[in-house]
Amino acid sequence: MAPKRSRRWHDGRDYPAVVAGSGTVTLLFTDLVGSTESLVALGEDRYDSVRDEHEVLVGGTIAAYHGEVVKSTGDGYMAAFPRAADAVAAAAEIQRLVSRRNEDSEVALGVRIGVSAGDVVERAGDYQGVAAVEAARLCAAAAGGQILASETVRSLAGSRGGYDFVVLGDLELKGLPPLATVAVRWGDDAPVFAPSGGAKGNLPASFDRFIGRQHDLDAIRALLGEHRLVTLTGPGGSGKTRLALEVARWIAAEHADGVWLVDLARIDDETLIAEATMGALGLRSGEAGAGDALPSYLADRDTVLVFDNCEHVLGGAATVITELFAACPPLRVVATSRGPLRVPGEAEYAVEGLGRQEAIELFAARIPGQHRIDDPDAMERICVALEGIPLALELAAAKLRVLSPAELADRLDDQLAVLTHGSRTAPERQRTLRATLDWSYELLDDDERTMFRFLGIFAGGFTAAAAEQVVADDQIPRARVIDLLEQLVERALLTRVPGGSGTRFRLLEPVRQYAAERLGEAGERNALAQRHLDWVTHFARHAVLEFFVSQGESTVRISEEHPNISQALEFAIGNRDGATAAKIIDALGFPWYTAGQPDGRRWCERVLAVVPADAPTDTRAGALVATAMMFLGTRQHDAARSLLLEARELYRNADNVFGEAWALTWLGRDAASRAPGGAEAR
Repeated sequence: MAPKRSRRWHDGRDYPAVVAGSGTVTLLFTDLVGSTESLVALGEDRYDSVRDEHEVLVGGTIAAYHGEVVKSTGDGYMAAFPRAADAVAAAAEIQRLVSRRNEDSEVALGVRIGVSAGDVVERAGDYQGVAAVEAARLCAAAAGGQILASETVRSLAGSRGGYDFVVLGDLELKGLPPLATVAVRWGDDAPVFAPSGGAKGNLPASFDRFIGRQHDLDAIRALLGEHRLVTLTGPGGSGKTRLALEVARWIAAEHADGVWLVDLARIDDETLIAEATMGALGLRSGEAGAGDALPSYLADRDTVLVFDNCEHVLGGAATVITELFAACPPLRVVATSRGPLRVPGEAEYAVEGLGRQEAIELFAARIPGQHRIDDPDAMERICVALEGIPLALELAAAKLRVLSPAELADRLDDQLAVLTHGSRTAPERQRTLRATLDWSYELLDDDERTMFRFLGIFAGGFTAAAAEQVVADDQIPRARVIDLLEQLVERALLTRVPGGSGTRFRLLEPVRQYAAERLGEAGERNALAQRHLDWVTHFARHAVLEFFVSQGESTVRISEEHPNISQALEFAIGNRDGATAAKIIDALGFPWYTAGQPDGRRWCERVLAVVPADAPTDTRAGALVATAMMFLGTRQHDAARSLLLEARELYRNADNVFGEAWALTWLGRDAASRAPGGAEAR
């Protein structure tokens, strides 16, 4: 081998040539992702600044790891290393530096890297050979933030700290035979899926980082190993499509004939699903027709189809998938829908909102300009209010262009009005939270729509028995309530949740607000609110009787229904129905006192202020005792004693011996707690 030479790069520094003439070398290619789009978005001057940052960062890191920058490739660079381990370490360090840089920068960099090793020839300051082509092709196939390397590089580099390898299998790269490929895991967020550009398929490029849901990814991949059809179900905006595509990218290299996306959102005629599938595969059906040509084409192929947005063509999608399964034994299908397809052997996977930490991470990542927000309390309030729904979080993050986190959190009582104007490239139904819910609502039949609207009267959840009592009327017979609950659960608009006293149902908060809005538009709110108030009154009377029999169970039930109790009291107070509200706090006063209900005093004082002068004596007296209990709970003895004395006189004048004894009991507690060394008994 000839003596090493040196070459001078942009900053005037000399870098030693790795080989001169010919020899074995490890080559590394970098590239800025989305450079054309960034140039248009940023303008030439700002984009040049970003590109300069990339150049300095890459050049310095390559030099630090004993590499040579060979040449610029437009928006990236080619480098050579004598040792594969140094090349991989440099690539990992570049991605870590870019990631840290992006945390504090308004303009995020996305860098992809390809690495390969082999014999090359040096001509005119450049390296030529199969390894150079492999590295360039791997770079082109990688996603932003990803490092793809040949199996040769893995075998040469071996294991060392700072990174590890994920085997992706053979990738088909342009102009090359299948190449054994690995992804380099340089950090917790490193993309390690097989690129759709390397394996066969038509999966769209991802323009932002996929965040969280590792448990979901693992669970769905496991289900696909056991079931031919896995259907991801969940409400609109829950992230079904993004999760399905991420699963598809992870498994792409495992299926020789590729993973193919079939988007059914724009298919209105169920008979066109097979034709749409042919189109996604890049095929024409010809004279045979898609119904015959599609099974024939897929018969022996190791293929995965991703049927996205099946909810409005459930019957047609189920028929096509069933027919394909019969004719194509290797076929696997991932579907997304707001309800199951009911195909034999189907595994349904419910896509729920993100957990607290993942929701905060997604929200922070989608803040415009990648600004860091130093208000963790407000961010947590936002993520809790939006229940981890990815679409809602992304729409909310966009509002930080004009609102502070605290201002945004304060406005989320009306999420439908706030969460508007999403991505211009998203389908129309996904650009606002309201549009997403409109799409779901229009897919319901008349009875399901009525039931959905009526359920908007509940707050915080409800039992099936409560729904039967509140919802059932001339439009929705009592016998239909359970069936309709089941149908709304299937449509992913209603969630079944475990409760301390049995199964409960709830609408996610954005969905509940939408249902309540529809209820008002239909002119049905007051009638349902009155029935809801009647049910809460009945519940409170029975709950206090249960309390004296089984305090623990009753306390759990009362706590679970507290949002409904609060909503009913608000309605009664607004309607000046103080008498009914007084009956509720009279019944719940002692359980609230025992449990230390935080807002019990506020509700009692508000109710007491609207109890009419002509209300039954026992009604006002009961409200006085309940309010006095709340004052005793906060050791405001003088206020409590005044209310109890008034209640005692009202009971005495009404010849209500039991009531008078009840008031005297609490006067005795008050006196005991005032005595020297006395303590309030609970």
